[in-house]
Amino acid sequence: MRFFHISDLHIGKQLYSYSLLPDQRAVLHEITERAKEYHPDAILIAGDVFDRSIPSGEAYTVLDEFLTELSDITPRIPVLLIAGNHDSAERIGCFSEILQSAGVYFSPAFNGSTMTATLTDELGEVNFILLPFVRPSVCAAYSGEDISTYTEAVRYQLSLAGSDKTKRNVVVAHGYTGKNAENADDEEAGGTGFILPDVFDGYDYTALGHLHTAHKSGESAWYSGSPVRCSFAGTESEKVVNIVTLGEKGSALVEKVPLHPMHETRELRGTYDELTSLETRRAVGEGDYIKAVLTDEDDIPDAVMKLRIVYPNLLLLSYDNKRTRVGDDVISERLTDSLKPEEVFAELYEMQNGNAPTDEIMKTVRDMFSEVGET
Repeated sequence: MRFFHISDLHIGKQLYSYSLLPDQRAVLHEITERAKEYHPDAILIAGDVFDRSIPSGEAYTVLDEFLTELSDITPRIPVLLIAGNHDSAERIGCFSEILQSAGVYFSPAFNGSTMTATLTDELGEVNFILLPFVRPSVCAAYSGEDISTYTEAVRYQLSLAGSDKTKRNVVVAHGYTGKNAENADDEEAGGTGFILPDVFDGYDYTALGHLHTAHKSGESAWYSGSPVRCSFAGTESEKVVNIVTLGEKGSALVEKVPLHPMHETRELRGTYDELTSLETRRAVGEGDYIKAVLTDEDDIPDAVMKLRIVYPNLLLLSYDNKRTRVGDDVISERLTDSLKPEEVFAELYEMQNGNAPTDEIMKTVRDMFSEVGET
């Protein structure tokens, strides 16, 4: 049996207020074309279908177009989908029963049971165990047990599936796991908490979502990563579809097929002259989304306008120099010294402008703080 594993579509996401819907629509169409080429037996989507729990109408439209394109492939390819931590499981699963007739299996919001979809190939049955993202407190409420960690929550969900591990089983899950998961803090885990990787031992393949870089994470667990660039981090990683071929029990071959996002994301750091040099411009792809960090000690007049002539998709401009670094230090120090808000403002104003604020400006600031009760 061969299946696609994708995740973290984040449909509707904005990158610094710039809509990624055109990028998402394009890469989902590319995935459809790969499905026509390889004709997998199933397509797994491991959560974070949408970027927000209440998606926009246009985000729903993009997902509908994707699923409709897939459903037009003959013979039909089943799509198995779970909610991630960015999704509303209730909204994702609200049409689950009627959509099953079209070969789309939306795992419903966790209700004390675990959904399993069984597909068959020439070697027999393969059980796909669908684990939507759920918080430990919800599992505790259903189980009546003391479930306080995400590891315990996933173990409980898996126990409800009642899987026979002598048979071929594939898990679809969403969360943070890996060899260093137990040492991760909440920020590293993206607010999901960590899952100890041995939870997934004994399963033939675990299709994971949540982390945006494709990599192996455990005995037989893999992240597929996000299909588009969602940030300016991890820009060196390739965007892929994981194509998994299951043989006999315990045999899973993973092939990474590259995707081609419409835009790459790049952070450019240096002086204005360095960023506008011919060498730098040649290294940047046409249409790349750009985050520029200028290291000039003096502000460049109309820097955004000038840089956008060179880089039309400049999304963010900031400075990193002695003044901004001192400013960060002073802010943290002064706040711990319990200065009044107006005093902090005066300090920052002088650092940014090279002179103290006028009495008129300070009066306006005091009046504003007084109105909000911050004096």
